[in-house]
Amino acid sequence: MGGSSGRRGSRHRVLRLLLAGGVMALSLSAGTGAATASPHGGHPTVALPPATGPHPIGTTTLHLVDGDRTDLWDPDAGVREMMVTLWYPARAETGRRAPYMSPEESAAAIGAQGLDIPLDTLSSIGTNAFVDAPVAGAPRSAPLVVLSPGAGFGRAWLTVLAEGLAGNGFVVAGVDHAHEATGVAFPGGRLLDCLACGQDRWAEASLNRAADIGHVLDSLTGRGAPWSGSYVIDPRRIGVAGHSAGGSAVAEVLRSDPRVDAGIGFDAPVFPPALDEGTDRPLAMVTSDLSPPLFHDSQEQLWPRLGGWRQWLRLTDSGHSSVTDQGYLIDRLGLRDRLPAETMARQFGSLPTDQGLGVLRDYATAYFTHHLRGERQELVVDPPSVHPGLQVVEAADPEPTVADGRPQ
Repeated sequence: MGGSSGRRGSRHRVLRLLLAGGVMALSLSAGTGAATASPHGGHPTVALPPATGPHPIGTTTLHLVDGDRTDLWDPDAGVREMMVTLWYPARAETGRRAPYMSPEESAAAIGAQGLDIPLDTLSSIGTNAFVDAPVAGAPRSAPLVVLSPGAGFGRAWLTVLAEGLAGNGFVVAGVDHAHEATGVAFPGGRLLDCLACGQDRWAEASLNRAADIGHVLDSLTGRGAPWSGSYVIDPRRIGVAGHSAGGSAVAEVLRSDPRVDAGIGFDAPVFPPALDEGTDRPLAMVTSDLSPPLFHDSQEQLWPRLGGWRQWLRLTDSGHSSVTDQGYLIDRLGLRDRLPAETMARQFGSLPTDQGLGVLRDYATAYFTHHLRGERQELVVDPPSVHPGLQVVEAADPEPTVADGRPQ
């Protein structure tokens, strides 16, 4: 009895560790005590990899409030809030280039970890998107993809994934779920802490995140949308993708929200009720070599409950957070040697971080092109033929089922 309890406790500790943040959120340190970061200057010039696709990329930020719900983590707040970054195909590269994150968020991320690098390092990183660039496209011409980051990760850590989609003609909404990442800037000079981190309420959190995503869809596709470019969104073609806790929410959204057509979960466990009921809509589960048994067990349990197109992949030599920008930026900033080797291996595996990120970005773009546009993609139909490291664990009905026959 005691041994079984100990194993369960160990598995839940692993689950909390993986679901409550990556390297930057948990492990970066520079010694023993208070932050020693410089206030500004002296940081290396770092940029994200060039975006794929033919379109220039625009971006804007929205603050959404769901007045019908109380915040799960801070009931005294009275309402549920979300910060959302939109990336979208733009007519031209006009205006200023968007920073990777705000100066306040950069300072919070770096200062909290005691890193001896300038506090504005992350806000000085160049992206491929331009702030409020004019949107391109006719009414209802662009599919919408919502991205949900892992717990402990802000939405910025999925920028490469988002830019890959936007450059290929998708509107992308990256969601920061309030109190599920550290140091996320909200209006009024507020930086919200991760009240969820360290708790063991991720099944409940997946339902909460699914409701957040539902509110984002309400806001972007309903009357009085807060973004002037929302007319380009085609509400008949909607996808969701998420990493870790965000991927848990993907399964729940596919189960519960009929507006959503297809989803991808990147290295994500699955919780009830999605675990028990499954879905008949397309779902890809993309895992790493280092996924803990708890993740694998839930995916194996879900598999026979999936009634439509489904694919279970494993990216060889990858880690839990290979789909995020974190590993790429750690290497570009020269921080790898400051981090525990075990943590780096768990989060990013032995696959070069730029390679793992590029493969997963390309797969996400191909997946939603395949399912939301009905355009056959070899990377989805036969992944190893395009990227040999992307191995098929299980697959069924590998033909487009969502957008077939829809007006394009």
